[in-house]
Amino acid sequence: MKLGVALCVLGLAVAIEGLSEEQKKRLEEYSKECLEVSKVEEAVLKEAEKGVFLDDPKLKVHALCFSKKIHMQNEKGEIQVDVIKEKLTSQIKSAEEVEKVVKLCLVQKDTPENTAFEGLQCLQKNVPKDVVLF
Repeated sequence: MKLGVALCVLGLAVAIEGLSEEQKKRLEEYSKECLEVSKVEEAVLKEAEKGVFLDDPKLKVHALCFSKKIHMQNEKGEIQVDVIKEKLTSQIKSAEEVEKVVKLCLVQKDTPENTAFEGLQCLQKNVPKDVVLF
């Protein structure tokens, strides 16, 4: 996901010019819906876009909302390893790399919000920039 014209979704800066029209529309919908739910401050999202993830409860709500939208977590907040593994496998050719990322990033935490918050941060840092998870 190269930086360019970007939308911020928990700091996942997504270059929209490389996406299909359907993907662009879906990303815009997710972003609007999650902002309505989380009410996170724009400044907090801007920091996340820079890689600075503040320990903000609203940012964590935003992360959970987005995580559910991409099916990383179900409605109960449980990680859906098979779904993310399938998305990663379709774009990362190394099965070893997929397993490494899954074990590192898809870890159930004490709350669904923390699971999403930490998982999405981890994915942002450890998944190749051209992988699309939505």
